[in-house]
Parts: sequence; C-alpha cells; structure tokens
Amino acid sequence: VKGIPDLDAMAVLAEGGDELMLMLVHRSSGAGPVELTIDLGGFQAQGRAELLTLAGATLAEENTYAEPERVVPQPSSAEVRDAALTLTLAPYSLTRVRIGGQSAGGA
Repeated sequence: VKGIPDLDAMAVLAEGGDELMLMLVHRSSGAGPVELTIDLGGFQAQGRAELLTLAGATLAEENTYAEPERVVPQPSSAEVRDAALTLTLAPYSLTRVRIGGQSAGGA
C-alpha cells in the first residue's frame, strides 16, 4: 500500500515506571527485514527484553482448520545495551517487547 509507513510503533510505560511495553508493526514486504535501534532514553532497563512475535510469510497468511498453528506467536529475547535495544523485524510482523526496569521510586 503506497503512502503508508512500513513501520508503526507504540510505547506504554507502566504506572509504577517499572515496565516498558512496545508494540512494533512491520507491514511491508518491499522493505524486507528491518533492523532498528530503539533508544530507551531515561528508562532504567533491568535484564533482557522479552519479545513475542507474530509473523506470516505473506500479508494473507492465516491459520486454517487444517493448519491451526500455521501462524503462531514466537517468544524470544534481546539484550538491552547502553540504554538501547536493537531488533530485526520480519516483514508482515507484529512484535510485542516487554522490558523490565527500576520503579520510578528508585526501588
């Protein structure tokens, strides 16, 4: 689809400031896999980021009665380094990123 960005992103910080959630959508095959680095700014990440990715080989790929698990969420993780996270997003994918951190109170 022309005139629409290949990537969309949404970020939500938990009320206590101890968890950051990102939703990343890569809706294009023309761009191929996209590598991006996300600057976490002042968020004090703890440990690794947990990822859950739902992706299909084509925009029209779907589960069917005969193949009910053709497209299923795939868990993975990524290391947070120097307040940044580098990921590669597959075409036609939705990725949820969960990053734990220190609470806003410094705990």
